[in-house]
Amino acid sequence: MLSHALAYAADGWPVFPLRGKVPMTRNGFKAATTDAAVIAAWWLAHPDANIGIPTGPASGFFVVDIDGDEGEANAATLPYLPATLTSMTGGGGRHLLYGYPADEQ
Repeated sequence: MLSHALAYAADGWPVFPLRGKVPMTRNGFKAATTDAAVIAAWWLAHPDANIGIPTGPASGFFVVDIDGDEGEANAATLPYLPATLTSMTGGGGRHLLYGYPADEQ
């Protein structure tokens, strides 16, 4: 996980450690950083931690979270959902990643 966290940070995405979906830092997602030394310390102390990336201006993207059959049914009612990078989630859902609007940053 450390190598992935460092790779995200090298791409400019600040990261923070998670236990499951719960932030492991005192300030939650606000502690996210691209500082390799801080990231290494977090993951050396907790090598199995999941990787969190804050959405919005910090990362430059936002996520549409579609969970299970109900989420898919709701998403199907949207008039237009552009194709984008998609990440499958452990619970049978998916995350759709979209660029955060530049005029909102």
